[in-house]
Amino acid sequence: MRDIRARHGADVRPPTMTAPRRATLRAVVGVTAVVAIAASGVLLGTAAVAATPTPAPTVAATAPAAASGSTTADAAATAEPTPASTTAPTAAPAAPSSGGATSDAEANAADVVDGSAADTDPSLAVQDASGNHTMGSSLAETEVAPTQQFRVQSNAATTKSVSGASSSNIKGMDVSGWQTSVNWASSYKQGARFAYVKATENTSYKSSLFSSQYSGARKAGMYTGAYHFAHPGETSGAAQAAYFVNNGGGWSADGKTLPPLLDLEAGCWGLSQGQMVSWIKAFSDKVKSMTGITPAIYTGYYWWQDCTGGSKAFSANKLMIANYGRELSQGPFAVPANWSDWTIWQYSSTGPFAGDSSVFNGSAAALKGFVLPSSLVTAAHSPKGNVDEISTVPGGIRVRGWTLDPDSKSSITTHIYVGSKVVSVKANKTRNDVAAQYPSWGAAHGYDTVIPVAKASYKVCVYGINVGTGGNTLLEPCVTKKSMGLNPVGVIDSVTTTPTTVRVKGWSFDGGTASSIKVKVAADSVSKTVTASVARSGVASAYPAYGGKHGFDVTLTVPQGTPKVCVTGVNVGSGKNATVGSCVRATVNNLPRGSVDRIVAGKGTVTVSGWMVDTDTPKTAIRGALHVGKIHSYFAAGNTRNDVGRKYPAYGAKHGFSSTVKIPKGKKHVCVYGMDSSKGKNPVLKCAYVTVK
Repeated sequence: MRDIRARHGADVRPPTMTAPRRATLRAVVGVTAVVAIAASGVLLGTAAVAATPTPAPTVAATAPAAASGSTTADAAATAEPTPASTTAPTAAPAAPSSGGATSDAEANAADVVDGSAADTDPSLAVQDASGNHTMGSSLAETEVAPTQQFRVQSNAATTKSVSGASSSNIKGMDVSGWQTSVNWASSYKQGARFAYVKATENTSYKSSLFSSQYSGARKAGMYTGAYHFAHPGETSGAAQAAYFVNNGGGWSADGKTLPPLLDLEAGCWGLSQGQMVSWIKAFSDKVKSMTGITPAIYTGYYWWQDCTGGSKAFSANKLMIANYGRELSQGPFAVPANWSDWTIWQYSSTGPFAGDSSVFNGSAAALKGFVLPSSLVTAAHSPKGNVDEISTVPGGIRVRGWTLDPDSKSSITTHIYVGSKVVSVKANKTRNDVAAQYPSWGAAHGYDTVIPVAKASYKVCVYGINVGTGGNTLLEPCVTKKSMGLNPVGVIDSVTTTPTTVRVKGWSFDGGTASSIKVKVAADSVSKTVTASVARSGVASAYPAYGGKHGFDVTLTVPQGTPKVCVTGVNVGSGKNATVGSCVRATVNNLPRGSVDRIVAGKGTVTVSGWMVDTDTPKTAIRGALHVGKIHSYFAAGNTRNDVGRKYPAYGAKHGFSSTVKIPKGKKHVCVYGMDSSKGKNPVLKCAYVTVK
């Protein structure tokens, strides 16, 4: 593989310095010296990563609060010390008070005491070939004081006041898989109080030493965190963030875990400044969504200027700045405009600690706030848990899940809000999956209950009730669910009639049970009670907790007329009987209908004509009748009437009539009737007065 910078182009520097290990410029008595560290080390394979230290439960939270500023007392400058021998001194140096900084002389001696001097990084070419780059591998010869002109793209750093460091500031370190024998106890004794450990690179590399290094630093008493070496031009920010978090880059609100760290260097990776800003945002947002905390950013002043255009879009991300060749009291020569000051300064790649050496900009209390921001302290001690199910079930709304409080091993209480109703439930049901994830808390942290409420839609919210420090926790976003209540519910799908019957189809179940219930089907005074157990796939799909055996199909023999048809669901258990759907007015035996076009008197006759039909037998010609006093004359309504056939195609055209009847002279009252085919009531279609001559 070619040099990682050459591969990605935009931030290439001229070969002013050549050093197999990252070259570091260190100012000594006002003179800038170039220190080249010879490369050594064995190329590591990309073996599967060891088990990641078990993270504590994720806590969604806002970005960490800003770290406090540091003091700026200058340390006395001394000449560059003679490199220490490879033989450890007879007595280890005393640990600095309050985690303070060590002098340069102490730092060099400390490398030997630590046993880490042999763990220098290999050449950049070796790192390229392995796909495993250490933090700052491309920045040492570019991120130096602006008096060292290694810049070819950006102007020199703008003048800006930044904090220096002093002996009271807290030291830290970062390591990668190239540091194979870090003496963590010795590093702690020398003053290191925090350590970043490389976890991943791109989406193809995870450090096989991550777990042992992380746990070694933690065991020594250090704050620990993971970093990711970014390849922005190769895979998406979200994909690399997920790979990082899933392979060591998680975060825990345990007060011991540093925010995840994004390592940005090695040129602009073929991206425009806008594309780079979008990539960083995608990475940051994904880490925040997965861990609950905003990641910190490691970079150099010039890299940020070149590759983001000096973007100011990342005020929530704390800055770890790489800048070498300056005394601690001076601080880094500049920070990008996105930040008002630095949080961590990586000031040396040659000691005192293995890997790289850094200093935190603030007190021990400020470092503690960086590790666990005050905005997340409450969340760290508040209940955690999950809502596994909120569903409509017989009897009401079922709510199921688990919750526990970090400050108590005992089962805690959940409050379940269903509309205006609040139910308190002890989360003490056995959940072996919870015990597997949180072995110290055990399994008695589940809850599973049915809240009985009337038929309606409700907003359902579930809270874990806090014990001790912290606050009550909304375990999941509230949702809206419908309860079927405790009374019978259902629908009348159809009511059909014949001249003598009413047929009623529909479905009904009791909100309090999944079993089939009885329904009473009535048409006025005629009724029948049956079990609603006909399979209805649509009901099963709409109400899976109740199943589908709730249909009914009932036929009643009833007198002719317009009975009121009602269905009543018979209640089971709590609740009361309820009308299913709405009552329906049915017509049993439709009466003949039609039109009398003429009633005309002649000489001793009356002639009537028109059309009529009985819709109970629409294709059959019915009889009509003419009544004049005591005279009753019947006729067939079977003549062709194409106009009727066109208007009522379901009836056909054979429904016309024309009949002449002999009638005595005088003024007569003439009525025309349609004769019901079902021998029901014969309706009058028309009456008129005529004078027969």
